[in-house]
Amino acid sequence: MALDNISEPQFEKQFRVKVYKLNEEGTWDDEGTGYVVCDSPNGTSDGASLKVWAEEDHSQMLLSSVISEEDIYQRQQDTLIVWNEPVDEIDLALSFQDPVGCNDLWEEICGIQSEKRKSLGYELFYSDKFEIGGIGDFDTSSIDLPQANLFNIYEIKDVFEDAIASPYAKRLYAKKIKEEYLDELIKLANMVIDLEDKSSLEHMFWVFSNIFLLNDIELIETMISEPYCNTVLKILENDPGIINGKIPHYKVVTEQVNFKEVYPYNDEELVKTIRIAYLSHYIKDVVLARLLDDQTFATIRQLIYLKNKEILRKISGNDEFLSGLVEHMRTTTDSEKILDQLKFLKELLDLTKQFGADQSNLHKKFIDKGIFSVLESTLSNEDSQILINSIGVLLCIVDHYPSDFRDHLLGNNNPLLDIIINNIINHQDTGIIILYFDLLEKILDEDTFGLDELQQEGGSEFVKLFFKDYLKKLLVDPLSKEIPDGGVHSHAESILKSKLLEFSSFLLGHHIEKMIEYILNNNIIGIILSQLKCKEKCIMIDALTAIKNIISLQISTTHLLIVEKDHFDPIIVTFLKNGDKYNLLNSSILDLFHFIGKEKMETLIKYFINKHYDRVKDHDFDNTFSEINDIYINMTTATNKKSVFDIHREKTIMEYYEKQQEENWFDEDDEDYEVENHSRKRKREEDFEPRVKRRKTNDEDD
Repeated sequence: MALDNISEPQFEKQFRVKVYKLNEEGTWDDEGTGYVVCDSPNGTSDGASLKVWAEEDHSQMLLSSVISEEDIYQRQQDTLIVWNEPVDEIDLALSFQDPVGCNDLWEEICGIQSEKRKSLGYELFYSDKFEIGGIGDFDTSSIDLPQANLFNIYEIKDVFEDAIASPYAKRLYAKKIKEEYLDELIKLANMVIDLEDKSSLEHMFWVFSNIFLLNDIELIETMISEPYCNTVLKILENDPGIINGKIPHYKVVTEQVNFKEVYPYNDEELVKTIRIAYLSHYIKDVVLARLLDDQTFATIRQLIYLKNKEILRKISGNDEFLSGLVEHMRTTTDSEKILDQLKFLKELLDLTKQFGADQSNLHKKFIDKGIFSVLESTLSNEDSQILINSIGVLLCIVDHYPSDFRDHLLGNNNPLLDIIINNIINHQDTGIIILYFDLLEKILDEDTFGLDELQQEGGSEFVKLFFKDYLKKLLVDPLSKEIPDGGVHSHAESILKSKLLEFSSFLLGHHIEKMIEYILNNNIIGIILSQLKCKEKCIMIDALTAIKNIISLQISTTHLLIVEKDHFDPIIVTFLKNGDKYNLLNSSILDLFHFIGKEKMETLIKYFINKHYDRVKDHDFDNTFSEINDIYINMTTATNKKSVFDIHREKTIMEYYEKQQEENWFDEDDEDYEVENHSRKRKREEDFEPRVKRRKTNDEDD
């Protein structure tokens, strides 16, 4: 059916579907909603395809997929058709609004496949035993499987090896096994296990692995469910491809893996679903990892997806369970139970990432039940695992509801932000330090602020609170500490300083006005440059990067401050001390000066040439300094001289800055001074320079 021949009334008679595509992370992306048609040119199966036209714009095609004669399609539940595109190897799915529509389209697909197979002359090894047709035409009564006994093990193995070679035979034999044969095979398998005959065990391994390769999602789920799963695991231990003995899958699953109920749920069906989801992972990633073909791999992954969705639906819908869990976390003092509950909560919240925004209400439910106050307690715990999982839970929630967390931190006498900063400064676990900085960046990322927060007078109340009451303790005090003898820090101290220097650049990128104000009034540039006395090159390079980020904004007051305080001196000292070594430190310093010259920052160029050029001109490895000198010469010989007005303006700016130095900015309600306005919204990229749109200010000398 061509697009030109499809009218809007005909669209309404078609099947309404959502189109999904599996991404590299194993989650389904929603490609849009529309109407699916089975397009058969000239009424034949040749070139027949599935086409989905967008619901809003009938001229937009969401999907066009040629129907394959191969066994790539699966009907799951009542409203899903899933397949893997053979050419592109992309997993696609159609989710139907109406089960009737799903059934009708499935029959159309099967009918077209049947016609294609006939036209291609498919000769199946069992073609004389049944009439080829759609899935609804399968008559398994004509199929005779060998009797499941010890004498027929080799024959059974050969039958299933032949079956997986044919897409059509896979469907037939999967249906036959589900009807009557699986129980017989399980009895035979138990007998073989008891006899401990190696040859028979290996043959049964191939029988069971080939049953998985029949690629029937219902059959796979049955195989890993009670009462079959234990026998299946014991048989699959006998993989002849493993040379050094066998892997005890049954023992691993039943003894080494503990299914803990961290809080009573009282739902046996949920426990079974969780177990099936786990065993599906274990079969896919461990037991049959080397044997699964792409289609079966995708089928098991889809089974995991469906079970995870069911788990999440049941738990998020049980309000009594959620309330009880949070309350138990609030009152229990058993560290082991607290850790188990945090792990469960983190795993549950991580699970929502597979299903997009539809499941984010679970995070809101936990917020409403007081999870933040619970985390205040767990974040004060000294156990590293409890801390790591507490931060993990908090990160999951803040990803969805950062404003709620900021509102909680603004509460009267709320200790949580103090707890976070104390842990950052004092903890010796570098992994925990890094996680805490991730959390701070999420709650201070201006892109996560709501409109109501941005429109608050004087800016966000939380940002004002953070700069006023917490930034000194977090940034200034740790970086101002006396550097140890020899300049060598512990590993934790080294990581902390590097992260603090990176964090200063983060604040500069997201809260320019407040950060520049803070820099001007708290000697931040001098504090950053003091880190050049450290022995750790990573700290020194991070310090130089932070200075470059400050300079790159081209704000005249910061440039004048650098000149007044002679802040290039420690940089030059470090450069000369490094000698002729061509290393990252050397490159970082040269890159800083190259950037200054490239951007023609006149104030800094004049200061550098007049004050420091003679010290480094004999160490000009890549002509960076001589190029700056050339720029300086061109500036001084230019015909467009600086006017008296420009000189007066520069002097006025400097006098104004010196006056502001004497005032306590944060103790005043009104801020009389505003640094140059910059756009609030900036795109963050890996390099700092393009993140902030640089301005050519008139405050720089012409």
